[in-house]
Amino acid sequence: MIDWKNKWVYFALEALNSFACSYFFNFLFFFLRDNYHFGNRENLAVTAFHGLIYTIASWQGGKFIEKNGQVRSLKIGIIGMILFLICGIQFSRPLPAVLLILLGWTISMCLIWPAIESLVSLNEPSKELPRMVGIYNAVWAGSSAVAYFIGGALYEHLGWKSLFWLPPIIHIIQLILLKKFSNEKHQLVNKSNNNEPEQCETNSNIPDKSTAEKFLKMAWIANPFAYVAMNTFLAVIPEIAKNQNLNPTQAGLFCSIWFFVRLGAFILLWKWDGWHYRFFWLFKAFIFLIAGFLILLISNNLLVLVFAQVIFGWAVGLIYYSSLYYAMHVGEAGASHGGLHEAAIGAGIFLGPAIGSSTLYLLPQYPNVAIYAIATLLLVALFVMILLNYKKQK
Repeated sequence: MIDWKNKWVYFALEALNSFACSYFFNFLFFFLRDNYHFGNRENLAVTAFHGLIYTIASWQGGKFIEKNGQVRSLKIGIIGMILFLICGIQFSRPLPAVLLILLGWTISMCLIWPAIESLVSLNEPSKELPRMVGIYNAVWAGSSAVAYFIGGALYEHLGWKSLFWLPPIIHIIQLILLKKFSNEKHQLVNKSNNNEPEQCETNSNIPDKSTAEKFLKMAWIANPFAYVAMNTFLAVIPEIAKNQNLNPTQAGLFCSIWFFVRLGAFILLWKWDGWHYRFFWLFKAFIFLIAGFLILLISNNLLVLVFAQVIFGWAVGLIYYSSLYYAMHVGEAGASHGGLHEAAIGAGIFLGPAIGSSTLYLLPQYPNVAIYAIATLLLVALFVMILLNYKKQK
């Protein structure tokens, strides 16, 4: 085992990457609103474009990392993100240039997350993986929450160009850490570490392998659809802020509530294992996901929106944690496996906003049709999960 204290550099890289990526991508929607007068329809289309590239690049990125090693892939990805973002300082006015920058940035980023996931679990025995997953989730979620919380103020006071120069500064710090502290020999996960469910569980309620694999399937269905809801919401926050008369600083403070709730959920789920292999918890989280999504996109009452963010944050926290935990528990923690995990996330990032944008283009006179179309999609996913659970009990 490599203790987390000896892996601090990878967790530091994770925190820095989460902050930089969250700031750039989430406040890019405000930039597009302010500079190109984008509304929900256009921002959703941009998100779908990002999600499609993310899906393909993550899938191929995992394979690239397996061939070339985690540390080397990290360096390539970080340098790529720096170069594309710096281009945005000079070439951010023509919209096609912005989309090209987003494309290159997304491809570069997809070399980073699977590599970090792989390094965090490198050479860990099965019984230690839940602890490493817990730390990993808390680190990226905490950094992402802070990024959104202060991101509005950064965007408003430093100007839109900070989207293109602040993240590169953070990425340069990552390169310095990699050069100084990383071990180039940390290339590939030891694949003899097969994580059998009975080795990971510390309580007496240990499922058989077929049950564990079905929970993994259910979690893999749930997680992309959680990203359907999340990225639809993130893309329309600038319009929500405009309707609520919130400036970017206020929007960052207010709309970060669910980020912090998700962080709290990660910490609780890390320390408490009562949710392991309990369909009720996954089912309830998905119900909360749908309810929170509908309230967030329909209600205009700020207090109601606070409540919606709380249940939404808890739901996406449990769903994401389930996906990663069961993946570590049943499958391998290799870079290609991490690439598939990220590709599934990309599919969700693409699907929801694509449906939302398409319906708004086709039926612009019915602005809520996109919300109901995506909610219907979420209900279909819930039905599929119920069917899988029924087969498990049969």
